[in-house]
Amino acid sequence: MKIRNRAQAALIIACLAIGFAGGAMAAELDGPASIVFDQYRVPTIVAQTEHDAIYLQGYMHARDRLWQMDFQRRLFAGKASEMLGSAALAQDVQLRTLGLDRAAQRSLAVQTPETMAWLQAYADGVNAYLALGNPLPPEYGALEMDAAGIPPWTPLDSLLIVKGLAFGLSFDLGDIDRTLALLNFRGVGEILGFNGFQLFNADLYRVAPFDATISIPAQTNAGDGPEQDPQPPGDEEVPDYLSDPNFETMLTEYRDEIAEIPILENALTNDGTEVGSNWWVANGSLTDSGFPMIAND
Repeated sequence: MKIRNRAQAALIIACLAIGFAGGAMAAELDGPASIVFDQYRVPTIVAQTEHDAIYLQGYMHARDRLWQMDFQRRLFAGKASEMLGSAALAQDVQLRTLGLDRAAQRSLAVQTPETMAWLQAYADGVNAYLALGNPLPPEYGALEMDAAGIPPWTPLDSLLIVKGLAFGLSFDLGDIDRTLALLNFRGVGEILGFNGFQLFNADLYRVAPFDATISIPAQTNAGDGPEQDPQPPGDEEVPDYLSDPNFETMLTEYRDEIAEIPILENALTNDGTEVGSNWWVANGSLTDSGFPMIAND
């Protein structure tokens, strides 16, 4: 690691460093490596190879996040009841039905050799921390669990975490809510004598075809862009199952069933105010076109 100035030198002198020059862990590294902590306890991994950097990243994640990592891999695999008992059983059933673990296994089978090497290096780092017999996070004590109850980390576990996080960011029950609303529109329409299916599509749940020429519709002038006059389908195109009273019952019962499941109930209660994403803006002086640019992930 190069010291570029006095301030950095003073910071490094004041920090605490963990070296891996010898011992059992060094046998798994390609060369000398260290983890340096600054005055705010933020770690910097210094390594000679990609393998060693990822290995030490796994080590540090286990040191700082072991409970979260262990709990979430069990949660997403439908095995939270291993830790929490029967209280988590209903949630386990739902998550095993969704099959995040099966999806992770299919993804594992198609990883490139390079990615597999990264995943294995990370797992080895996590397991190196576990092998040292470090004190466990307090949550384990509260659940009367010890180190013997923590399975070794595997490449599959890392992919399972990826599947679980993606699921949490994308899962919602909008389709169920909209279908129940559609059934309500149709039912009221049959009583009052109007086409509830067309009203559903033309009113509160109106849809329009994608228009590639308009980026911010509010900034366009009237008449700009192609005509947008979507034609809602008529009643003859309504699937038969929408007329089946058992279908509405099934939707309602499923909605009520998962309302008690912590990882799924957010999809029912979130009104959109807590949803966010990442975006960035580049000044025109930094772009090839000279114009400012905003982008979302």
